[in-house]
Amino acid sequence: MDEKLKQLPANAKVLVAGDFNSYNAYDAKAYSPKFETERLKFSPTVALSYEVTDFLLENGFKDAFTLYSNGHFKQSIPVSTTEFPENKGCRYDYIMLNNNLANNCTYSDILREKTTNALSDHYPNYIRLNIKKN
Repeated sequence: MDEKLKQLPANAKVLVAGDFNSYNAYDAKAYSPKFETERLKFSPTVALSYEVTDFLLENGFKDAFTLYSNGHFKQSIPVSTTEFPENKGCRYDYIMLNNNLANNCTYSDILREKTTNALSDHYPNYIRLNIKKN
């Protein structure tokens, strides 16, 4: 990915999104002391890693959720807090925007509502972009 980013034109508007199976240091303060113990029950082979999100952030990307979260945490997984009652889940799903596109982001959220509880085991991320046609 590093090489692909270097090949992009300086004015490119880039969005990278999905289930990264990676944590974000931004959320670390939201996790309770029991988080690692509970997490290992469900994902014993997955290390607690910030590598993917750190790479993108270090390369100038913005985590769209944090642009409008006002410092608040919101889980994207699991859709039910019964699996992680102590810490109410974690955030594995991201929309990362490079600076050229982050300036066009007017809203971002993780949609946690009745409908999205039933659609997947992850809550969807949502952004609004204001993009003008050339």
